[in-house]
Amino acid sequence: MYFGSGTRLTVHKSEDEDPRFYQLEKDDTRLCLATDFTRHDKLKDNELFKEQNGTFIDRESTDPATKGLYSQVAFMSTGDEDKCEESSGFNDSLQPDSVVNTVSLTVIGLRILFVKTVAINVLVTLRLCISR
Repeated sequence: MYFGSGTRLTVHKSEDEDPRFYQLEKDDTRLCLATDFTRHDKLKDNELFKEQNGTFIDRESTDPATKGLYSQVAFMSTGDEDKCEESSGFNDSLQPDSVVNTVSLTVIGLRILFVKTVAINVLVTLRLCISR
């Protein structure tokens, strides 16, 4: 027997975090990403993220450090730039860092040196075993 649609219980964090917006673009596809907000219905009043426009994706974070934070993505058309105001600091975080690049190159160099050392030791050992 079925009596109605049932009851839906949603538990929210005590803090109320506002979403951070990012505009993403590749070729002719433009997206608006809203991320790191605590209420699943936080963007219900934003025209860009309404369910009826068919461009709505909602995902709760599974990372224990950010558990309970939601993200939504919506496709943007021409004129929607003002509905997706980009948060400050996003572009700065994607800038190359010379220290990280230097450390990465150093680690790659050390790995290559290690592999060459192991290969030469194996070859010399095999040659010694064959010559006896």
